Amino acid sequence: MLFGYPITVTAENWLHECLGQILQAIHRNLETGNTSTNWAELISEPYRSRLKRRLKISNKPNPRRLSLGDKLKNYQELLKTISASERGQILQAFNDQNKIALLLSCQHDCDAIQDLPQIIQKPVTDLFNYAFNILQDLEIRDQHYKAIYDAAAYHICPFCGYESFDAPGARREALDHYLSKEKYAFAAANLRNLVPMGNKCNSRYKLAQDILRKDDGTRRKSFDPYNHGTLTVSLDNSQPFAGELGKTGEQLPKWNIDFGSNSEEVTT
Repeated sequence: MLFGYPITVTAENWLHECLGQILQAIHRNLETGNTSTNWAELISEPYRSRLKRRLKISNKPNPRRLSLGDKLKNYQELLKTISASERGQILQAFNDQNKIALLLSCQHDCDAIQDLPQIIQKPVTDLFNYAFNILQDLEIRDQHYKAIYDAAAYHICPFCGYESFDAPGARREALDHYLSKEKYAFAAANLRNLVPMGNKCNSRYKLAQDILRKDDGTRRKSFDPYNHGTLTVSLDNSQPFAGELGKTGEQLPKWNIDFGSNSEEVTT
């Protein structure tokens, strides 16, 4: 990553925070033998009024049109069927997966969704993917991008330094799940984990790669998109006509790309 985004642009992270409050309450209530579906009462204004309609439970839910409330109810109902220790593991995974800075610096670790009881994996993924999708309807996504665009010194993708970013109001840039939502679904709607990225970087190269682990499963450090300065790139030690021969016999360059650092984050 050639430069980072200011942490202040994640200030409107209220949807993720509201979901966290509701999940904590669901788990706390189950431990005391209580259940409730009055989700709106668990969060404060002005967010309660903005989410109240979405948190209602459908009388005859259509599988294709489930509300946020329906998905929370399904999550709660399935939690009832598993042990207290398994519920504790799930809540711990929610907390751990959202310690983004500590995860990226290898100061913390977390279970992936695949490490949790199978019965809860799909409900968690469905719930937080739904939450990510409504970031646009709630105007959080556009506010987030505008704050980044207005604060950025360069309106280009910080991962490649090449793709231009369009101004707010044009077609939206890709919003990458830095920690893959396929593995770390609890962070799928957390602005701290959502990073504007060029379409090619996002759709052709990054895809769903696990930024926290190498291919052999060992942990690795990664740049924190919201706590990273500027990385320099130098080709000064490259030699224009000292590389291998090309397909037609032409002399190719011998590139020496210097990032000014040999850190593990650069390697990642």
